[in-house]
Amino acid sequence: MNTLTTTSLTTTSLAALRKAKFVSFHSEISHLPGGGDKLYKTSTITTYEDDVDLDNLSKIATNLSVYGSARHKAGKFHDSISTAQYDDEWQTIVSLLKAGDRLELVWFPDYGTNQYLEHATKRQSPGNKRPVDLLLPEYDGLHGDRLSIRVNRTGRTGKVRTFQFHVRSSVAPDNSARQYQAA
Repeated sequence: MNTLTTTSLTTTSLAALRKAKFVSFHSEISHLPGGGDKLYKTSTITTYEDDVDLDNLSKIATNLSVYGSARHKAGKFHDSISTAQYDDEWQTIVSLLKAGDRLELVWFPDYGTNQYLEHATKRQSPGNKRPVDLLLPEYDGLHGDRLSIRVNRTGRTGKVRTFQFHVRSSVAPDNSARQYQAA
């Protein structure tokens, strides 16, 4: 396992991003033990070259930004691309990265939530004669979450340029399928 302790991409971590078949994005905001209200943030991108082979993975540390009301709360964020080698958007992003770039996972919980998602429901109404779909749990409301990657690149003159790329959007009930899980 290769673990990068800084947030700057190396040629090794860049190669891992480009060759990955499976890419997983994880971030967490948690309370420090005994730290009261102080929050601790961690964020990584994990790449797997051959499916989910634990002997052949790379973890790349990233910075973390969260927008919306979740930015001040403990919680976990997760999403993945299971066929990264065939995902055109992902391949475009990694083709533009350079060694030395600093990555930041940017999460937008409820970024796409609107009144249609808020009022979406899957419940058996008393007047509905259709059988209840037992494969899907009942839920009230859906959430539209989003993940982007921010790339900070320092040029020869020391000026930092920032690029931001949309990675994934998700619409899900407030369960384990959602990108954001409140603590």
